[in-house]
Amino acid sequence: MKPETRNRFIDRGLGFLMIAGNIYWLYQSIHFYYMYHYTSVHYAFMIPDYLLIVGIIFAIFGLIIGFRVFTLSVTNINWFLGDLGVKFFLVLFFLLLNL
Repeated sequence: MKPETRNRFIDRGLGFLMIAGNIYWLYQSIHFYYMYHYTSVHYAFMIPDYLLIVGIIFAIFGLIIGFRVFTLSVTNINWFLGDLGVKFFLVLFFLLLNL
Protein backbone atom coordinates (compact mmCIF):
# COMPACT_ATOMS: atom_id res chain seq x y z
CA MET A 1 0.00 0.00 0.00
CA LYS A 2 1.35 3.42 -0.91
CA PRO A 3 1.98 5.84 1.97
CA GLU A 4 -0.55 8.38 0.68
CA THR A 5 -3.19 5.65 0.29
CA ARG A 6 -2.51 4.54 3.86
CA ASN A 7 -2.94 8.13 5.10
CA ARG A 8 -6.26 8.43 3.25
CA PHE A 9 -7.39 5.15 4.80
CA ILE A 10 -6.45 6.39 8.28
CA ASP A 11 -8.18 9.74 7.69
CA ARG A 12 -11.37 7.98 6.58
CA GLY A 13 -11.21 5.71 9.63
CA LEU A 14 -10.77 8.67 11.97
CA GLY A 15 -13.62 10.46 10.23
CA PHE A 16 -15.87 7.44 10.71
CA LEU A 17 -14.95 7.25 14.41
CA MET A 18 -15.72 10.96 14.82
CA ILE A 19 -19.08 10.59 13.10
CA ALA A 20 -20.04 7.53 15.16
CA GLY A 21 -18.96 9.09 18.46
CA ASN A 22 -20.72 12.37 17.78
CA ILE A 23 -23.93 10.64 16.69
CA TYR A 24 -23.90 8.73 20.00
CA TRP A 25 -23.18 11.94 21.97
CA LEU A 26 -25.99 13.78 20.13
CA TYR A 27 -28.43 10.91 20.71
CA GLN A 28 -27.65 10.74 24.43
CA SER A 29 -28.02 14.49 24.92
CA ILE A 30 -31.32 14.66 23.05
CA HIS A 31 -32.59 11.52 24.78
CA PHE A 32 -31.83 12.86 28.27
CA TYR A 33 -33.36 16.25 27.47
CA TYR A 34 -36.52 14.55 26.23
CA MET A 35 -36.72 12.19 29.20
CA TYR A 36 -36.25 15.01 31.70
CA HIS A 37 -38.89 17.33 30.25
CA TYR A 38 -41.51 15.31 28.40
CA THR A 39 -42.05 12.15 30.47
CA SER A 40 -43.35 11.51 33.95
CA VAL A 41 -40.17 9.73 35.08
CA HIS A 42 -38.53 11.30 38.13
CA TYR A 43 -34.77 10.97 38.38
CA ALA A 44 -32.68 11.22 41.53
CA PHE A 45 -29.84 12.75 39.52
CA MET A 46 -30.34 14.99 36.49
CA ILE A 47 -27.80 16.54 34.17
CA PRO A 48 -28.30 20.33 34.00
CA ASP A 49 -30.04 21.60 30.87
CA TYR A 50 -27.20 23.88 29.84
CA LEU A 51 -24.79 20.93 29.75
CA LEU A 52 -27.22 19.00 27.57
CA ILE A 53 -27.54 21.96 25.19
CA VAL A 54 -23.76 22.45 25.08
CA GLY A 55 -23.38 18.72 24.39
CA ILE A 56 -25.85 18.96 21.50
CA ILE A 57 -24.02 21.96 20.02
CA PHE A 58 -20.59 20.31 20.31
CA ALA A 59 -21.93 17.07 18.83
CA ILE A 60 -23.30 18.95 15.80
CA PHE A 61 -19.96 20.71 15.27
CA GLY A 62 -18.19 17.37 15.72
CA LEU A 63 -20.43 15.81 13.08
CA ILE A 64 -19.59 18.58 10.63
CA ILE A 65 -15.87 18.15 11.25
CA GLY A 66 -16.21 14.35 11.07
CA PHE A 67 -17.91 14.54 7.68
CA ARG A 68 -15.19 16.87 6.42
CA VAL A 69 -12.47 14.48 7.62
CA PHE A 70 -14.31 11.48 6.14
CA THR A 71 -14.71 13.12 2.74
CA LEU A 72 -10.99 14.06 2.84
CA SER A 73 -11.61 17.78 2.48
CA VAL A 74 -9.57 18.10 5.71
CA THR A 75 -6.76 15.56 6.04
CA ASN A 76 -5.20 16.41 9.35
CA ILE A 77 -5.28 14.32 12.53
CA ASN A 78 -5.40 17.54 14.56
CA TRP A 79 -9.14 17.81 13.86
CA PHE A 80 -9.66 14.40 15.47
CA LEU A 81 -7.58 15.30 18.51
CA GLY A 82 -9.38 18.64 18.81
CA ASP A 83 -12.73 16.88 18.79
CA LEU A 84 -11.56 14.46 21.47
CA GLY A 85 -10.18 17.38 23.50
CA VAL A 86 -13.52 19.19 23.44
CA LYS A 87 -15.33 16.03 24.58
CA PHE A 88 -12.74 15.45 27.33
CA PHE A 89 -13.10 18.97 28.74
CA LEU A 90 -16.89 18.77 28.58
CA VAL A 91 -16.87 15.52 30.58
CA LEU A 92 -14.30 16.93 33.00
CA PHE A 93 -16.43 20.06 33.52
CA PHE A 94 -19.47 17.88 34.12
CA LEU A 95 -17.61 15.77 36.69
CA LEU A 96 -16.19 18.80 38.53
CA LEU A 97 -19.59 20.43 38.59
CA ASN A 98 -21.18 17.44 40.30
CA LEU A 99 -18.68 16.80 43.09
